[in-house]
Amino acid sequence: MDEVRSIVSAAHALRKTHQLRVRQPLASLRVVSENFSALEPFADLIASEVNVKSVVFSAPEDSGLGVRTELSLNPRAFDPAFRKLTSQLFKAQKSGEWEVVDGACRFPSVLADGAPLVLTGDMFSVSTSVDAAEGQVADVLPSGTFVVLDTELTPELEAEGYARDVVRAVQEERKKAGLHIADRIDLSLSVPADHVADVEAWRDMVAAETLALSVAVEAGDTLAVGVAKR
Repeated sequence: MDEVRSIVSAAHALRKTHQLRVRQPLASLRVVSENFSALEPFADLIASEVNVKSVVFSAPEDSGLGVRTELSLNPRAFDPAFRKLTSQLFKAQKSGEWEVVDGACRFPSVLADGAPLVLTGDMFSVSTSVDAAEGQVADVLPSGTFVVLDTELTPELEAEGYARDVVRAVQEERKKAGLHIADRIDLSLSVPADHVADVEAWRDMVAAETLALSVAVEAGDTLAVGVAKR
């Protein structure tokens, strides 16, 4: 479950970074992990938490994603005994002649006392990034799992997103009116003309979520909500 929580958290962070509100449905979330089969039973839970239509799992070798691992050096933290090798370390960094094993970074081509030099602790840091396709954003979890969020908004997804914004506005109006959670209502909505079709397309969902027995929609300048207890 910890990995599932991390996946959801990473997806929400991607939403926030790219200004995609949680109520806006997205097409898909892709989870790339060595242990993808153990995560598959949680697909519905992840989809619900992240608000995506589907969650797709795959192994890294089947993902087709480009992954980049970058090394950063921190010379200020170097042991004084090998600071004279700093230029060689940066050269090895750029050429990719390094490897991280058990939390330490080893440089086979940079020798200290006849042995490959090894950096530890805050002398270096490594970051991994994913080259996502256009219309997608990605992040890498500490476990090595990748999450790839589809950010492309179709007219259908945008319509549902607006309808869900309307639902939230109605729920707020219900609270202001002092209605009980189970009270049925007649609902009247005034929405911008270019969103009337969006609400009409999701009329049944709006009614079900707000316990509305009737929904009247008209064009207006801004979103306005009227609720009347039945």
